[in-house]
Amino acid sequence: PASPGDIQRRVSLEAATDADRRRFDPGAASMPAVDDQHNPKDIPGQRVRQQTLDLVSLLRDVGGVGGGGGADYVMLSEDDALMCGGHLGDVSKAIVAARAVDPAWSMLRTSIGFIGIVIPRADAGALGDFLEAYYQSKPPDILLIEWVHGGWPGSVRATAAAAQDGQPRVGENQNLGKGGQVGQGGGAPPPRMHFVATRNGFEHIGAVSSLRRTGLSHTPACGAALTSFLWAMERFGKTARCAEIGIVPCDRVAY
Repeated sequence: PASPGDIQRRVSLEAATDADRRRFDPGAASMPAVDDQHNPKDIPGQRVRQQTLDLVSLLRDVGGVGGGGGADYVMLSEDDALMCGGHLGDVSKAIVAARAVDPAWSMLRTSIGFIGIVIPRADAGALGDFLEAYYQSKPPDILLIEWVHGGWPGSVRATAAAAQDGQPRVGENQNLGKGGQVGQGGGAPPPRMHFVATRNGFEHIGAVSSLRRTGLSHTPACGAALTSFLWAMERFGKTARCAEIGIVPCDRVAY
């Protein structure tokens, strides 16, 4: 068996390897400061851009050959979030439910921001590529929604469109405001659906963001409904019918 010294040397080696592979923003030194109190266009500041690139490094690592211990799925979280009691079992049930609706599903959200985000491990590289392509444009939580539901080149939708006709297709301008619902107008589901848990699965314990000067707003408690904390395209309609199943949409009719 490995001794404590062996484990320490392995951890040190892995940390050095991770540091060597870490991506850095080449334009960080020349980037003007961002006013967090007045940033209507959500321009990412230097630290937010670096956070996105750190996510890129992580996704490339777990998505590579042998990455993630060979797991089928990856769950992304943040260092100031605690998983609610019993939630791991809920995640497993939610994955089964998502696969029943769409075997090629792209994402499962179980909390806010980049907390409790589940994706197939096979998509880790594609998400990493998307974040790296647009890290100067928006913060990572907004880029995540653009990847799964928007029309930017490299997104899930654009990739599916390109596979169909060989031409990357940029979709309509999406309203990312936290209001309104989807699933009310009979539009066809995207080629690969994404899902949201009906109840929050993580407690966000951070009081002050390390990336922004502004304090953190109210966050959902364990088991609380996520609806009011979501972007417009994640506010799926007909949630009551899906309560017992645990995800929305729970079928293609509810989308």
